[in-house]
Amino acid sequence: MEQRIQQTKGEEYSFGLSTTGLKLIAIISMLIDHMGYVLFPNLIFMRAIGRLAFPIFCFTLVEGFFHTRSVPKYMLRLILFALVSEIPFDLAFRGKMYDPEYNNVFFTLAIGLGVMWVTFAAYQKTSSRWYGVLFALGGMLLAEYMNTDYSSFGVAVIFILFLGRWASIGAEQKKTIGIKIGMFLMLCLLFYYHSWPVERVALLSFLLTFFFYSGKKTGILLAGKAEKVIQYAFYLFYPVHLLILAWIAYGRG
Repeated sequence: MEQRIQQTKGEEYSFGLSTTGLKLIAIISMLIDHMGYVLFPNLIFMRAIGRLAFPIFCFTLVEGFFHTRSVPKYMLRLILFALVSEIPFDLAFRGKMYDPEYNNVFFTLAIGLGVMWVTFAAYQKTSSRWYGVLFALGGMLLAEYMNTDYSSFGVAVIFILFLGRWASIGAEQKKTIGIKIGMFLMLCLLFYYHSWPVERVALLSFLLTFFFYSGKKTGILLAGKAEKVIQYAFYLFYPVHLLILAWIAYGRG
């Protein structure tokens, strides 16, 4: 893992949105989306705005994989917040404490991270990336079985972003641009066949992440402990805002 981290640490650009900036855009659009779903179901434009969130979370997940010091700790965080978020998720979207038939997006992200992890581990032993296709299919089946938010579709998005990010390591700028265009076309095809046409609005997020990402985690004034606080604040926002929405929608009655 250390060799992989060293290969990517220097990949920063002089301008653009940091990881923190992207996540801020994602949680704002997610909040609008969830407000639309729970409180204003007839306002489709709120759901359309919300389509921007998931691609950004997938993109930052992939970036996190290529920069984290510990994939096991990263996985543990995702699983922990998946468990913490499940009751708020079910309260907001199902109106009851627990519904095993539908599970929150942290589970999807954890499965996606697992697919990247085992794919890279297999590559280190065999020098072949083709095993990743099998692992991705396995992750997609698991997501469908668990009926996670975005399910197999979400895992497929993560895997496409992962392959593109991996291929761009150490590549020249022209090749990197070609890889990004290739990824975008693959994602266009994937989203074209999505059962909900509104989901195609999400493609705007990929343009944002591919071409306006600075390669930096935070702004110049945020580092050290402040960076850690921000990281966990983003994690906590998910269950907290769902609890508030559930209380507004169901608690007052």
